Amino acid sequence: VTVNDTRATEASGVFTATVQAEGRDYVIHVTVADAAGNVSRQEVTVQAASRYNDVPVTDPDLGAIESLSDQGIIGGYSDGSFRPDAPVSRAQFAKFLGSVMKWGLIKPAESRFSDVPADSPLFQFVETAAARGYMKGYTDGSFKPNAPISRADATRTWVVAATWKLTGSRSGLFLDIPSGFSASSYIETARVHGLVAPDENGDFRPYDAMTRADLSQLAYRYLQSTQPDTNQPAPDGGPE
Repeated sequence: VTVNDTRATEASGVFTATVQAEGRDYVIHVTVADAAGNVSRQEVTVQAASRYNDVPVTDPDLGAIESLSDQGIIGGYSDGSFRPDAPVSRAQFAKFLGSVMKWGLIKPAESRFSDVPADSPLFQFVETAAARGYMKGYTDGSFKPNAPISRADATRTWVVAATWKLTGSRSGLFLDIPSGFSASSYIETARVHGLVAPDENGDFRPYDAMTRADLSQLAYRYLQSTQPDTNQPAPDGGPE
């Protein structure tokens, strides 16, 4: 649907507005020309509704979820839901991590894990994460693909995969991270890079399962942190 509105302004100029409604979004094009012929144009996209029935436009995770969905990194379910509070399994995390990092997937003839057969839809993602050394199995030869991954384990794995140098652990920054906690340096490194932050109670909840919304925020912030800063001045001698 396209709606056009052109009218004269009080300054004897011309005001033109075009609104295009496509699915969930409204794209507003505004052109203003004054009597002297000066023209200004603006385009604004207004999202009228979320693509998922359980992620309203007021949800603080909406931006991250919508962005990753637009990129095809994550998706919803056939009932139109996203299930933001659902825990992420180890196999799902392997797929998510590989998709964001844009790894080339391997497909060995045999599985290295007893519970991830070669015909599993997540086989290649699990094998790729394991081959790169970012995820491991258990002493009994299993991977436990359906077991939920904790917030601490997911954050640690993400930092290792990002190849970031670890920063020193800051005691007391997260109130529920005990002194000497094995993942504290990884969590602090993720915080320094803007991927995680204390919640309203000052906690990190390291043993809680990583949810789909949590992981969407972490991945979105990671992608934002790796984008080039277009606001930085050009180097001397470089293009302006």
